[in-house]
Amino acid sequence: MVYILVIYQKHNIIHNNINPSNIIFDGKRFHLIGLSNATIDLDNTIGNGNDIYSIGLVLFYIIFGKEYNNDIKIDKSIDEKIFYILERMLKENIEDRIKLHEIVDLLDK
Repeated sequence: MVYILVIYQKHNIIHNNINPSNIIFDGKRFHLIGLSNATIDLDNTIGNGNDIYSIGLVLFYIIFGKEYNNDIKIDKSIDEKIFYILERMLKENIEDRIKLHEIVDLLDK
Protein backbone atom coordinates (compact mmCIF):
# COMPACT_ATOMS: atom_id res chain seq x y z
CA MET A 1 0.00 0.00 0.00
CA VAL A 2 2.89 2.34 0.71
CA TYR A 3 4.23 1.86 -2.79
CA ILE A 4 0.79 2.75 -4.17
CA LEU A 5 1.00 6.03 -2.26
CA VAL A 6 4.40 6.65 -3.85
CA ILE A 7 2.78 6.41 -7.28
CA TYR A 8 -0.02 8.72 -6.18
CA GLN A 9 2.49 11.19 -4.76
CA LYS A 10 4.37 11.29 -8.07
CA HIS A 11 1.09 12.39 -9.65
CA ASN A 12 0.21 14.81 -6.81
CA ILE A 13 -2.79 12.72 -5.69
CA ILE A 14 -3.94 12.51 -2.07
CA HIS A 15 -6.32 9.53 -1.70
CA ASN A 16 -8.32 10.86 1.31
CA ASN A 17 -10.32 7.66 1.79
CA ILE A 18 -8.04 4.77 2.75
CA ASN A 19 -10.05 2.16 4.62
CA PRO A 20 -10.50 -1.63 4.41
CA SER A 21 -13.31 -1.37 1.87
CA ASN A 22 -10.95 0.42 -0.55
CA ILE A 23 -8.18 -2.18 -0.33
CA ILE A 24 -8.24 -5.27 -2.51
CA PHE A 25 -5.75 -8.14 -2.22
CA ASP A 26 -5.56 -10.35 -5.33
CA GLY A 27 -3.38 -13.02 -3.70
CA LYS A 28 -0.15 -11.37 -4.84
CA ARG A 29 -0.43 -7.66 -4.19
CA PHE A 30 -2.64 -5.01 -2.69
CA HIS A 31 -4.65 -2.56 -4.78
CA LEU A 32 -5.97 0.73 -3.47
CA ILE A 33 -9.27 1.74 -5.05
CA GLY A 34 -11.95 4.33 -4.30
CA LEU A 35 -10.49 7.60 -5.52
CA SER A 36 -13.84 9.42 -5.38
CA ASN A 37 -12.60 11.63 -2.51
CA ALA A 38 -9.10 12.16 -3.93
CA THR A 39 -7.50 15.59 -4.02
CA ILE A 40 -5.00 16.90 -6.54
CA ASP A 41 -2.14 18.57 -4.66
CA LEU A 42 -0.35 20.40 -7.48
CA ASP A 43 1.46 22.85 -5.22
CA ASN A 44 2.38 20.17 -2.63
CA THR A 45 0.76 22.05 0.25
CA ILE A 46 -1.49 19.24 1.51
CA GLY A 47 0.96 16.34 1.79
CA ASN A 48 0.00 12.72 2.37
CA GLY A 49 0.18 12.65 6.17
CA ASN A 50 -3.50 11.72 6.49
CA ASP A 51 -3.16 8.90 3.96
CA ILE A 52 -0.18 7.57 5.94
CA TYR A 53 -2.23 7.73 9.16
CA SER A 54 -5.09 5.88 7.45
CA ILE A 55 -2.79 3.10 6.28
CA GLY A 56 -1.43 2.91 9.84
CA LEU A 57 -4.98 2.40 11.12
CA VAL A 58 -5.60 -0.39 8.62
CA LEU A 59 -2.27 -2.08 9.40
CA PHE A 60 -2.93 -1.84 13.13
CA TYR A 61 -6.26 -3.61 12.63
CA ILE A 62 -4.68 -6.29 10.42
CA ILE A 63 -1.87 -6.96 12.92
CA PHE A 64 -3.77 -6.72 16.22
CA GLY A 65 -7.38 -7.45 15.23
CA LYS A 66 -8.80 -4.35 16.89
CA GLU A 67 -9.29 -0.70 16.07
CA TYR A 68 -6.65 1.75 17.14
CA ASN A 69 -7.24 4.71 19.41
CA ASN A 70 -4.76 7.02 21.14
CA ASP A 71 -5.16 5.18 24.46
CA ILE A 72 -3.84 1.91 23.02
CA LYS A 73 -0.12 1.22 23.18
CA ILE A 74 1.37 -0.64 20.24
CA ASP A 75 2.54 -4.11 21.26
CA LYS A 76 6.33 -4.25 20.95
CA SER A 77 6.28 -7.98 20.25
CA ILE A 78 6.01 -7.29 16.50
CA ASP A 79 9.03 -6.86 14.22
CA GLU A 80 11.12 -3.87 15.35
CA LYS A 81 11.04 -2.16 11.95
CA ILE A 82 7.26 -2.60 11.62
CA PHE A 83 6.79 -1.35 15.18
CA TYR A 84 8.79 1.80 14.39
CA ILE A 85 6.91 2.48 11.13
CA LEU A 86 3.50 1.84 12.67
CA GLU A 87 4.24 3.94 15.74
CA ARG A 88 5.31 6.86 13.53
CA MET A 89 2.34 6.43 11.16
CA LEU A 90 -0.06 6.82 14.06
CA LYS A 91 1.41 9.98 15.58
CA GLU A 92 -1.37 12.38 16.53
CA ASN A 93 0.47 15.44 15.23
CA ILE A 94 0.75 15.27 11.44
CA GLU A 95 4.19 16.91 11.48
CA ASP A 96 5.50 14.06 13.67
CA ARG A 97 4.29 11.30 11.35
CA ILE A 98 6.76 9.33 9.31
CA LYS A 99 7.20 10.58 5.76
CA LEU A 100 6.50 8.39 2.78
CA HIS A 101 10.13 8.36 1.59
CA GLU A 102 11.25 7.25 5.10
CA ILE A 103 8.85 4.29 5.01
CA VAL A 104 10.09 3.27 1.57
CA ASP A 105 13.73 3.55 2.69
CA LEU A 106 13.03 1.34 5.71
CA LEU A 107 11.08 -1.24 3.71
CA ASP A 108 13.74 -1.42 1.02
CA LYS A 109 16.54 -2.22 3.54
